[in-house]
Amino acid sequence: MREDLEQEEQLAAAKAFWRANRLWILSLGWAILITVAGYQGWTAWQSHQGQKASGLLSALEQAVQDQDLDKATALGKTLAENHAGTDQHVLAAFRIAKAYAAGSQFEEAAQWLRPATLARDPGLAWVARLRLSAVLIDLDQLPQALAALEGSPPESFLAQVDDRRGDIHALLGQFDQALASWNKALTALGGEPPKSALADVVARKIASADAFKAQSAGKTQ
Repeated sequence: MREDLEQEEQLAAAKAFWRANRLWILSLGWAILITVAGYQGWTAWQSHQGQKASGLLSALEQAVQDQDLDKATALGKTLAENHAGTDQHVLAAFRIAKAYAAGSQFEEAAQWLRPATLARDPGLAWVARLRLSAVLIDLDQLPQALAALEGSPPESFLAQVDDRRGDIHALLGQFDQALASWNKALTALGGEPPKSALADVVARKIASADAFKAQSAGKTQ
């Protein structure tokens, strides 16, 4: 019974840590992913896989900008039906999912992101996986969030993926696994001392987890 209570306390503390720090944890991550998606979007736009698909995406982005989510969703469904798997379809899913997430409609956001994880472009597919994992964290579907990150991402995504895996392990109370993932992420980012804003964030999480583990160990002795 004591062990069960301690595990529950650790899980509660881990969730409290995530929720207290989620803004600075996720804000940087979203900024990085938006940059990646923007680059991929430019590549998609330049390639002109289909003028009609590009036109639909342009109209959808305008609808999102106008805060007309119903219109954006209708355009997104048309893209999904007629241009499934194209970069334009995936980028449309990103735009709609972000709008739903901004309104705390996380289940709707997840529904749009799941098909995007099957994108033909590996980079876009992993952006979708990372975004889906964040939404599933908000839904408190932690095993599913971890499952969304299964597999081997491209090298350019290793740090972000291991960082997010660490977050999920911490929320599950699995601090050894969390530290292992965060340390892998920090190594991928160049190691100590932190050489970037994301590396600094990861280093702070490692320090916080080490301190929490030490505090928990002291309570059990």
